[in-house]
Amino acid sequence: MGAVTRHLVRGAAVKFSGHDCRPEDYERLAGQMKRVFDYLLRGAWSTVEEIGVAINAPDKPHSPEASISAQLRNLRKKANGNWIIEGRTREGTRIYEYRLTGQRTSLVEQEEMRL
Repeated sequence: MGAVTRHLVRGAAVKFSGHDCRPEDYERLAGQMKRVFDYLLRGAWSTVEEIGVAINAPDKPHSPEASISAQLRNLRKKANGNWIIEGRTREGTRIYEYRLTGQRTSLVEQEEMRL
């Protein structure tokens, strides 16, 4: 395994999976996930494009929209904090937007997430 195999986002060990995910990718992916998470902490509705504009600073690795979308899915996973990220279509458009509203903690909420 690479030097960095665990990362923290609010006390939860961050885990990545997938057939092409290598230990040497973890640091980059964890940084990307943390930037997405930190942006979502604002609690405002945002599109993937808006998140990208906000987190893609010149001094940080670029995060394409597909990667941001993947990090939204990763943050919802139990292994990565079980965060509640709501999604909806922006009014008057066909564009999807997201916001972080909390964290699932109860067994009931965890069961609902599996459905």
